[in-house]
Amino acid sequence: VMSRMLRCLTPVVLCLGVQGSGVADVVAAAAAAAGSATTGQAPPGLRGAVAAPNASASIADEVRTAATTALGSGDGQWTLNGDRGPYCPDWAVPARESASSRGAGDAGWDPCCAFSGCNIFEAVWDSGMKKWCFRDDFWKNGNTCGDDYWTGGFLYDYCPCSGDDTYNCENGKKQRCIAGATSGWTPDAWMLGQCGQGRDVCYGGMILAPYSNGQCPDNFFGQDDYNNVWECVPNWS
Repeated sequence: VMSRMLRCLTPVVLCLGVQGSGVADVVAAAAAAAGSATTGQAPPGLRGAVAAPNASASIADEVRTAATTALGSGDGQWTLNGDRGPYCPDWAVPARESASSRGAGDAGWDPCCAFSGCNIFEAVWDSGMKKWCFRDDFWKNGNTCGDDYWTGGFLYDYCPCSGDDTYNCENGKKQRCIAGATSGWTPDAWMLGQCGQGRDVCYGGMILAPYSNGQCPDNFFGQDDYNNVWECVPNWS
Protein backbone atom coordinates (compact mmCIF):
# COMPACT_ATOMS: atom_id res chain seq x y z
CA VAL A 1 0.00 0.00 0.00
CA MET A 2 1.51 3.32 -1.01
CA SER A 3 1.10 6.65 0.75
CA ARG A 4 -1.68 8.81 -0.57
CA MET A 5 -3.28 12.24 -0.20
CA LEU A 6 -6.86 12.15 0.98
CA ARG A 7 -8.41 14.96 -1.02
CA CYS A 8 -11.96 14.75 0.32
CA LEU A 9 -10.83 15.08 3.94
CA THR A 10 -8.48 17.51 5.64
CA PRO A 11 -5.72 15.19 6.90
CA VAL A 12 -3.03 13.59 4.79
CA VAL A 13 -3.55 9.83 4.94
CA LEU A 14 -0.53 7.60 4.39
CA CYS A 15 -0.84 3.87 3.79
CA LEU A 16 2.19 1.62 3.88
CA GLY A 17 2.34 -2.13 3.68
CA VAL A 18 2.01 -5.23 1.55
CA GLN A 19 -0.83 -7.38 0.28
CA GLY A 20 -3.37 -7.88 3.02
CA SER A 21 -1.89 -5.31 5.38
CA GLY A 22 -4.61 -2.87 4.38
CA VAL A 23 -4.07 0.68 5.59
CA ALA A 24 -1.12 0.94 7.94
CA ASP A 25 -0.71 2.74 11.24
CA VAL A 26 -0.05 6.07 9.56
CA VAL A 27 -3.75 6.18 8.64
CA ALA A 28 -4.58 6.31 12.32
CA ALA A 29 -1.91 8.94 12.83
CA ALA A 30 -3.45 11.09 10.12
CA ALA A 31 -6.85 10.69 11.71
CA ALA A 32 -5.42 11.89 15.00
CA ALA A 33 -3.99 14.89 13.19
CA ALA A 34 -7.46 15.83 12.00
CA GLY A 35 -8.00 17.74 15.22
CA SER A 36 -10.82 17.72 17.71
CA ALA A 37 -12.46 14.43 16.77
CA THR A 38 -14.25 12.41 19.40
CA THR A 39 -12.21 9.39 20.48
CA GLY A 40 -13.00 6.29 22.44
CA GLN A 41 -15.52 3.54 22.08
CA ALA A 42 -19.01 4.15 20.75
CA PRO A 43 -21.94 1.85 21.43
CA PRO A 44 -21.78 -1.22 19.15
CA GLY A 45 -24.39 -1.52 16.47
CA LEU A 46 -23.80 1.68 14.48
CA ARG A 47 -23.78 -0.13 11.18
CA GLY A 48 -25.14 2.40 8.72
CA ALA A 49 -24.17 5.29 6.53
CA VAL A 50 -25.97 8.56 5.95
CA ALA A 51 -25.73 11.29 3.39
CA ALA A 52 -23.85 14.39 4.44
CA PRO A 53 -25.92 17.44 5.45
CA ASN A 54 -27.13 19.29 2.36
CA ALA A 55 -25.64 16.59 0.17
CA SER A 56 -26.48 16.32 -3.49
CA ALA A 57 -29.45 14.21 -4.48
CA SER A 58 -27.03 12.10 -6.53
CA ILE A 59 -26.42 10.02 -3.40
CA ALA A 60 -28.44 6.83 -3.57
CA ASP A 61 -31.29 6.68 -1.05
CA GLU A 62 -29.95 3.49 0.48
CA VAL A 63 -26.87 5.36 1.68
CA ARG A 64 -29.09 6.87 4.34
CA THR A 65 -29.71 3.49 5.93
CA ALA A 66 -26.79 1.29 4.91
CA ALA A 67 -23.08 1.69 4.27
CA THR A 68 -23.35 1.78 0.50
CA THR A 69 -21.60 3.51 -2.32
CA ALA A 70 -23.33 5.76 -4.82
CA LEU A 71 -22.59 5.30 -8.51
CA GLY A 72 -22.41 8.88 -9.67
CA SER A 73 -20.23 11.94 -9.96
CA GLY A 74 -22.31 14.53 -8.16
CA ASP A 75 -21.47 16.49 -5.04
CA GLY A 76 -23.09 13.99 -2.70
CA GLN A 77 -21.20 12.65 0.28
CA TRP A 78 -21.56 9.69 2.63
CA THR A 79 -20.18 8.61 5.98
CA LEU A 80 -19.97 5.35 7.94
CA ASN A 81 -20.38 7.25 11.20
CA GLY A 82 -23.94 8.49 11.62
CA ASP A 83 -23.99 12.24 10.99
CA ARG A 84 -20.58 12.97 12.50
CA GLY A 85 -18.23 12.24 9.62
CA PRO A 86 -15.69 11.87 8.22
CA TYR A 87 -17.42 12.35 4.89
CA CYS A 88 -16.47 10.81 1.56
CA PRO A 89 -17.34 11.78 -2.03
CA ASP A 90 -20.00 9.67 -3.70
CA TRP A 91 -17.60 8.38 -6.35
CA ALA A 92 -15.23 6.85 -3.77
CA VAL A 93 -15.93 3.60 -1.94
CA PRO A 94 -15.61 2.13 1.58
CA ALA A 95 -13.39 -0.80 2.51
CA ARG A 96 -12.24 -2.85 5.50
CA GLU A 97 -8.73 -3.85 6.54
CA SER A 98 -8.21 -7.59 6.08
CA ALA A 99 -5.92 -8.57 8.94
CA SER A 100 -6.06 -10.27 12.33
CA SER A 101 -4.70 -7.06 13.85
CA ARG A 102 -3.50 -3.66 12.65
CA GLY A 103 -1.00 -4.07 9.84
CA ALA A 104 -0.64 -7.84 10.27
CA GLY A 105 -1.02 -8.46 6.54
CA ASP A 106 -2.21 -12.04 7.08
CA ALA A 107 -5.63 -12.17 5.41
CA GLY A 108 -5.22 -11.17 1.77
CA TRP A 109 -6.50 -8.10 -0.03
CA ASP A 110 -8.98 -5.79 1.74
CA PRO A 111 -12.70 -6.22 0.91
CA CYS A 112 -14.41 -3.13 -0.50
CA CYS A 113 -17.74 -2.04 -1.99
CA ALA A 114 -17.57 -1.42 -5.72
CA PHE A 115 -21.32 -1.10 -6.33
CA SER A 116 -24.34 0.69 -4.94
CA GLY A 117 -26.21 -1.29 -2.32
CA CYS A 118 -23.10 -3.01 -0.99
CA ASN A 119 -22.80 -2.67 2.80
CA ILE A 120 -19.18 -2.90 3.94
CA PHE A 121 -20.37 -3.63 7.49
CA GLU A 122 -21.78 -6.92 6.17
CA ALA A 123 -18.33 -8.24 5.26
CA VAL A 124 -17.62 -11.24 7.51
CA TRP A 125 -14.27 -13.07 7.75
CA ASP A 126 -14.37 -16.87 7.99
CA SER A 127 -11.18 -17.63 9.91
CA GLY A 128 -11.45 -21.34 9.14
CA MET A 129 -11.83 -21.00 5.38
CA LYS A 130 -9.62 -17.90 5.20
CA LYS A 131 -12.08 -15.91 3.13
CA TRP A 132 -14.66 -13.12 3.24
CA CYS A 133 -18.36 -13.44 2.51
CA PHE A 134 -21.60 -11.57 3.19
CA ARG A 135 -23.23 -11.72 6.61
CA ASP A 136 -26.42 -13.36 5.36
CA ASP A 137 -24.48 -16.11 3.61
CA PHE A 138 -22.34 -16.65 6.70
CA TRP A 139 -25.42 -17.09 8.87
CA LYS A 140 -27.24 -19.20 6.26
CA ASN A 141 -24.32 -21.63 6.15
CA GLY A 142 -24.17 -22.06 9.93
CA ASN A 143 -21.50 -19.46 10.72
CA THR A 144 -19.26 -20.30 7.80
CA CYS A 145 -18.91 -18.88 4.30
CA GLY A 146 -19.22 -22.32 2.73
CA ASP A 147 -19.27 -21.98 -1.05
CA ASP A 148 -20.26 -18.31 -0.86
CA TYR A 149 -17.85 -15.41 -1.10
CA TRP A 150 -17.63 -11.62 -0.93
CA THR A 151 -18.66 -10.10 -4.26
CA GLY A 152 -18.25 -6.41 -3.42
CA GLY A 153 -14.68 -6.39 -4.70
CA PHE A 154 -11.22 -6.21 -3.17
CA LEU A 155 -8.62 -3.45 -3.01
CA TYR A 156 -5.55 -3.71 -5.17
CA ASP A 157 -2.74 -1.75 -3.59
CA TYR A 158 -0.61 -0.79 -6.58
CA CYS A 159 -2.80 0.65 -9.33
CA PRO A 160 -0.95 3.20 -11.47
CA CYS A 161 -2.14 6.79 -11.41
CA SER A 162 -2.86 8.40 -14.76
CA GLY A 163 -2.93 11.91 -16.13
CA ASP A 164 -4.19 14.48 -13.65
CA ASP A 165 -5.63 11.79 -11.35
CA THR A 166 -4.12 12.73 -7.99
CA TYR A 167 -6.72 11.35 -5.56
CA ASN A 168 -4.85 9.25 -2.97
CA CYS A 169 -1.97 9.03 -5.43
CA GLU A 170 1.64 8.91 -4.27
CA ASN A 171 4.72 7.92 -6.23
CA GLY A 172 2.50 7.09 -9.17
CA LYS A 173 0.46 4.44 -7.31
CA LYS A 174 -2.92 4.24 -5.56
CA GLN A 175 -5.37 1.74 -4.10
CA ARG A 176 -8.47 0.89 -6.15
CA CYS A 177 -11.47 -1.35 -5.53
CA ILE A 178 -11.55 -4.11 -8.15
CA ALA A 179 -15.14 -5.22 -8.68
CA GLY A 180 -14.37 -8.53 -10.37
CA ALA A 181 -12.14 -9.81 -7.58
CA THR A 182 -13.96 -12.41 -5.47
CA SER A 183 -11.09 -13.45 -3.22
CA GLY A 184 -8.54 -11.73 -1.05
CA TRP A 185 -6.00 -14.07 -2.62
CA THR A 186 -6.62 -13.03 -6.23
CA PRO A 187 -3.30 -13.01 -8.15
CA ASP A 188 -1.45 -9.72 -8.26
CA ALA A 189 -1.07 -9.72 -12.04
CA TRP A 190 -4.82 -10.11 -12.62
CA MET A 191 -5.63 -7.34 -10.13
CA LEU A 192 -3.20 -5.00 -11.86
CA GLY A 193 -4.89 -5.62 -15.20
CA GLN A 194 -8.25 -4.50 -13.75
CA CYS A 195 -7.07 -1.14 -12.37
CA GLY A 196 -8.62 0.82 -15.23
CA GLN A 197 -12.07 -0.36 -14.17
CA GLY A 198 -11.40 0.03 -10.44
CA ARG A 199 -12.87 2.61 -8.06
CA ASP A 200 -10.99 4.83 -5.64
CA VAL A 201 -11.24 4.08 -1.92
CA CYS A 202 -11.99 6.82 0.61
CA TYR A 203 -9.91 6.38 3.77
CA GLY A 204 -12.56 8.18 5.78
CA GLY A 205 -14.64 5.11 4.93
CA MET A 206 -11.94 2.56 5.74
CA ILE A 207 -12.73 0.24 8.68
CA LEU A 208 -9.54 -0.86 10.41
CA ALA A 209 -8.59 -3.94 12.40
CA PRO A 210 -7.80 -3.25 16.07
CA TYR A 211 -4.29 -3.43 17.47
CA SER A 212 -3.20 -6.77 18.90
CA ASN A 213 -4.27 -5.55 22.36
CA GLY A 214 -7.83 -5.00 21.10
CA GLN A 215 -7.63 -1.20 21.13
CA CYS A 216 -8.66 1.01 18.23
CA PRO A 217 -6.49 3.87 16.97
CA ASP A 218 -7.31 7.38 18.10
CA ASN A 219 -10.24 8.89 16.23
CA PHE A 220 -11.74 5.47 15.52
CA PHE A 221 -14.43 3.80 17.61
CA GLY A 222 -14.75 0.07 18.18
CA GLN A 223 -17.76 -2.17 17.70
CA ASP A 224 -18.47 -5.86 17.12
CA ASP A 225 -19.11 -6.87 13.53
CA TYR A 226 -21.77 -9.41 12.62
CA ASN A 227 -19.41 -12.25 13.57
CA ASN A 228 -18.57 -10.59 16.91
CA VAL A 229 -15.14 -9.56 15.65
CA TRP A 230 -13.96 -6.16 16.88
CA GLU A 231 -13.64 -3.53 14.17
CA CYS A 232 -12.58 0.11 14.21
CA VAL A 233 -14.72 2.72 12.44
CA PRO A 234 -13.46 6.21 11.41
CA ASN A 235 -14.71 8.87 13.82
CA TRP A 236 -13.44 12.33 12.96
CA SER A 237 -14.93 15.37 11.30
